[in-house]
Amino acid sequence: MLTTTGIPWKILLASLLVLGLMLAGCKSTTTQPLTAQEVADKFIAGSSTLDKYAFDMDVTVVMEVPIPGEVKPQPFKVTATGKGEVDAPKKAAKLVVQTKAEALTPLSQAFEQKVETYVRDGMVYVGTADISGKAQWTKMKVNDPEQNQLSAPTVDEVAKLMKGTPVENLGTEEVDGKKAHVLKVSPDMVKLLELVMKDSLFEANLEEADSIVDMVKSLSVKVWISEEGFKLLKQEVQMTMAFDSSSLGIPGFASMTYDLHSITSFSYDAKVSIVVPQEALNAPETPLTK
Repeated sequence: MLTTTGIPWKILLASLLVLGLMLAGCKSTTTQPLTAQEVADKFIAGSSTLDKYAFDMDVTVVMEVPIPGEVKPQPFKVTATGKGEVDAPKKAAKLVVQTKAEALTPLSQAFEQKVETYVRDGMVYVGTADISGKAQWTKMKVNDPEQNQLSAPTVDEVAKLMKGTPVENLGTEEVDGKKAHVLKVSPDMVKLLELVMKDSLFEANLEEADSIVDMVKSLSVKVWISEEGFKLLKQEVQMTMAFDSSSLGIPGFASMTYDLHSITSFSYDAKVSIVVPQEALNAPETPLTK
């Protein structure tokens, strides 16, 4: 039997079937862009399997602090640059931070300090350099090995923050030559504060979280997740807070503003070697307040 064009109908039908299968195959192999939530989920899932990594952080805080007898508040600036290392399987970590505090006025003098923190074998070692530059060490036992003992945004902390948190895709950028998804993270402020407080070495009253949230006037959190391997490459946090006598519960306290900007970059190719100095091992043990 021939069709109106002279082509046997069985051959025509077979050709149409082949064409249909080819189109279906092309459609099924087309890569669809990942949603922001899919990128976040892949990062969170992979964060628990990380081995070792290093990170660099830069933090700047500018404050307007009221001074007794002065009409205008005094502007202060605090900067902190830190280098850290994490060995996840051994639950070991290291962070060295250099801080500088100065009043933003003529003839003011800056105050600088270096703080080293080591976490290893269930202990936390903290060394604070004195005027001579020699570190004074203390050590404490770790109550919960799963808690973050560093004053820095480690990968697992960022993963905890992003779990169940709304995220928005801001496109793609390159970070040190690596293509990355840029995500805007919109954390619940109470959850963020509770996470920070629970991971603090010191006593914190979680019931005060709501009142602290009221002091936060703006918050922006962005993360850069690699397209290959879905690893955290960079995090940026910007936050503005405002305090007054009613929010602090201190009668007569004038208003004060606090602006923070921090950037933390992560590397998974760096050599990680966490060795606690002998002076830290010999330090007197201080009981935790928590």
